Amino acid sequence: MQLDKLTVALRPRANLEAVDLGVRMVQVWWRPLVTAWLPVYLALSIVLVASVGHGFESTWAFILAHWWLKPLFDVVLLHVFSRAVFGELADGRSTWRALPALLWRTGLWSTLLLRPIPWIWWFNTMRSTLLPVTQLEGLRGHTARERRGLLARQIGATAFGLTVLMFVLQPVMFFALIGLMFMLPESMLDLARSFLFDPSEESRFFSVYAKSALWIVVVGFLEPFYVAGGFALYRRRAPRPRRRPTTPMRPRAPRTPWRRCSSAPSSARVTVFGS
Repeated sequence: MQLDKLTVALRPRANLEAVDLGVRMVQVWWRPLVTAWLPVYLALSIVLVASVGHGFESTWAFILAHWWLKPLFDVVLLHVFSRAVFGELADGRSTWRALPALLWRTGLWSTLLLRPIPWIWWFNTMRSTLLPVTQLEGLRGHTARERRGLLARQIGATAFGLTVLMFVLQPVMFFALIGLMFMLPESMLDLARSFLFDPSEESRFFSVYAKSALWIVVVGFLEPFYVAGGFALYRRRAPRPRRRPTTPMRPRAPRTPWRRCSSAPSSARVTVFGS
């Protein structure tokens, strides 16, 4: 690890301060996000729309498949942020070249296969914070479980709160964008309604694509903040508790064992009654 190339100061931070640092990381490094992560994200999302959304003719089927592939999007995001921390701004070409290694060497497939299982949901609730354990540290098996358990005990509450916040913001922003459609001019309002809410067979195709596009926009906006906040939370160093100075105690002299004299010496005897 080349600490001299770090672009982020290593110092003890509180949990919420670390999450705020993640927001700042997105603001500063938005250019590599656009050039490196966004093409991969849009390409995979378009494939999902064309296969799942169009195949099932359901927006909810696309949203479920998109949620299932979120660890793949997060792996690419973490790749971009981990390079930027050391001053190496990733571009689109380097990200596409690193994609095969990110698919096979980060434990991504096991995460995707175990994602729907209920007992693995605790990992999904802290995914952005625990993802660097396998991707950056390269830990596997029992060592990785111990490391995740340690991080969960230290910063698990904040990581869980970050996941819940993003989980709530996604549908809120999604329905807010749909509500903005009703604020369009009168000439465009009927067209927007036919794309989103017309139940006829002719407009159902466009409705699936329009709602899927809105969901892609929402996740594409929020997911960098989620991964950057979890990564900054993972990197933060908790301050050590201060100990009060203690004065050294003087060693006590060893005690001599007390012995009971059975009789006084002969020289100390006094004759009281003589003959």
